[in-house]
Amino acid sequence: MRNLAKYCVNAKTIFHEGAISATTELDDDKLANWNYSKTMNLINICSVLNIPLSYASSASVYGNLSKIEWDGIHRRANPLNKYGHYKYQVDIAFDRYISSINPPKLIQGMRYFNVY
Repeated sequence: MRNLAKYCVNAKTIFHEGAISATTELDDDKLANWNYSKTMNLINICSVLNIPLSYASSASVYGNLSKIEWDGIHRRANPLNKYGHYKYQVDIAFDRYISSINPPKLIQGMRYFNVY
């Protein structure tokens, strides 16, 4: 984390759009590392340095729900693949993380829809 933090220290805002975006990827270790751990490290760095962050989440976390259901805070998720699962894990972990510290300037997850 220290190596990444030294590159972020002078940033005014960070947009994190990196991830393994293949919905067919099956390697849990690879997805956990790139789509979960690296994003959470960046969230932590931005919180500590008080840098606004927008990170890429995905509408794929919703899966095939036939109706909108809420778990109290979130629309219920039902990811249909490992990509969506790890994107949702970041969203859940971030919610837990942010509620346990003083909120930084701004950190937001952007759930993108891939519609063509």
